[in-house]
Amino acid sequence: MEEEEELNVQQDDESLPPSKYQVPRSCLHCHKRKVRCNKASPCSNCVRLRVPCRYPGPVQGKRRAGKTSISDVSERLARLERTLTALSLPGGAREAAAIVSRDRGIGSSNTESESSQSPSEGILIPGGSSTPYINDLLMSQVLEKERELQSAFRSQTDLSHHSATRATIFGHGLIFQPHRPAASVLDLYPTRWEATQLWQVYTNNVSPVVRILHIPSMQSVVFGAISNTKDIPHDLAALLFSIYFSAVTSLSPEEVATLLKMDRVSALLRYREGLETALCHASFLETPTLPALQAIVLYVTCLRAHHNGRSAWALNGLLIRTAQSMGLHRDGKQFNLTPLDAEIRRRLWWQIVGCDSRAAEDHGLYLDSGFEMYAADTQMPANIDDSDLSASTTVLPPDKPHWTETSISLMTCAMSKMLREVTRPPGERTQSAPQVLRDFKTRLYDVYLYKCDMNVPIQRASVLLGNLLILKVEFMVYQQALSRDTAENHPSSEAAEQALLAAVGCLEAHSKLVLDDLCRSFLWLLTTYIPYYVLTYILWHLCVHPGCANLERAWTAVDISFYQIEHLTSTPMPGPKWAILRHLKDKANQLRRQAENKPCGDAAQVLPDRGAPRDGIPEDSLDPLHWDIDPMLFTDWSDFAQTFNMQYFDTHI
Repeated sequence: MEEEEELNVQQDDESLPPSKYQVPRSCLHCHKRKVRCNKASPCSNCVRLRVPCRYPGPVQGKRRAGKTSISDVSERLARLERTLTALSLPGGAREAAAIVSRDRGIGSSNTESESSQSPSEGILIPGGSSTPYINDLLMSQVLEKERELQSAFRSQTDLSHHSATRATIFGHGLIFQPHRPAASVLDLYPTRWEATQLWQVYTNNVSPVVRILHIPSMQSVVFGAISNTKDIPHDLAALLFSIYFSAVTSLSPEEVATLLKMDRVSALLRYREGLETALCHASFLETPTLPALQAIVLYVTCLRAHHNGRSAWALNGLLIRTAQSMGLHRDGKQFNLTPLDAEIRRRLWWQIVGCDSRAAEDHGLYLDSGFEMYAADTQMPANIDDSDLSASTTVLPPDKPHWTETSISLMTCAMSKMLREVTRPPGERTQSAPQVLRDFKTRLYDVYLYKCDMNVPIQRASVLLGNLLILKVEFMVYQQALSRDTAENHPSSEAAEQALLAAVGCLEAHSKLVLDDLCRSFLWLLTTYIPYYVLTYILWHLCVHPGCANLERAWTAVDISFYQIEHLTSTPMPGPKWAILRHLKDKANQLRRQAENKPCGDAAQVLPDRGAPRDGIPEDSLDPLHWDIDPMLFTDWSDFAQTFNMQYFDTHI
């Protein structure tokens, strides 16, 4: 029987056409055993072992593509109809792009893939070791029109006031294998006294502005875990290390040295290693739990205070998928959860959405609003204090009509929802933009900021932050008015000045918040929200109108903001956009000096001729130290007004 099978195999092989290269191959049995085959038929090894000797058949050639059929043509026409239908709807450009990308799959032609990019589709910035992708509407248009700025974006080494070790220390981890076994994690815990002090620091400095945990219900759990670290679950251990990490983040180096008898960086690395190891042993990617997700969300939130590189953006995708796998994007009342459990899930979900939007802004990436992007229906947390909830609560208490412990987080949630309403196409809005602004101000002043005591640090921070958010909304309304005037071909200089004043007011409110001494405990987080878009608007306006009204006030606000961002020790390393803003400031300063040397004439008269020499700088120079832009390349800001979307503002805490 075996001889017949061998004969059949050989006959089949002989009936097939010869391959291009007649290279003898080992039999299947020798190949599996990884032994030398004499390539006889049968081979000596198979004869000795008395097993069938079979050889692989020839490699099959590639199939030729079939001819296009009528059904293929019909399918292409159907795709085209879907694309045209999407383009006719509000916001159809992005929807149509999604349909084309989905229908095209991985088999797109080279012609299609090599089509030119428009600013709305985003741009790639080649030339370095990596190729950043930018697709937010404002920054992509700035970089598209002013290509010399792309060299500034690629050059990140000139931020000398920040330590170069920050990126390497805090830019990795969490998804790799543990560095040590689970038993040795005990060496990373602080002493019981240090742990209790760090918990108090967390409740005073972190929890008021990052409302993730329910402090009354967690108090006994945390102290129980501190007393017996040997027997606690891995996910709870991860949450403990994340609490310690966030507490150290909120302290100054001197305070850390006094409390823990070690330097701040060593303490952060110690607790981060404990967090990573505990998460790995908890298998949080395969079996995520609420404490493990709380731990990583808290860590990613604090990561911005040290380094806001692309690792944070990548980790946010991990958070979103993990949260969706646990159903956090669906409101807890649909699952008959207790009021306490439902509220904890709402707090956690909204914190994740906030982290994602902030990371997107740091790297110039367009981000749709959380509900539309994630198909979420999770409600906002209730405006109540932690003491109003407990494990025995059966009915969620009604919202309080005044400031509560969750108000500072709810203000940013309300801001996000308001922006989604205002940025809708005019035909889809239920209210006009000025009316939405009035309702938003009423909600903040009459509910969230009502009965605030300016002598209480967290309530003072809430008032200052609320004023900042309102100024941002006013800026948005003026910007929309400027956009409408530009669309009607009669841009108003008055609308441009109003938008400038609103932007300057935003910078002044931000500086007031950062410099307030009573808010020092929360600066670790408040200083991470760099007002990129407000600064971009002001600097661009100053480049276009170097002799405009309110010039001194605008420059004062810009100089203070730059000093705070570049020199305050509490400010983290700026994002990749910062190099662009610094060079825009240099150019605005240059144009300002030229305007001051001209006793008369407007801004256009002080701009040099397009053919004027560039101070002897070579055309192909990419050195940021010799960076220069032809001032005539600066077009009016109204070119961007029609597509400047205000939903990219830093609205999340």
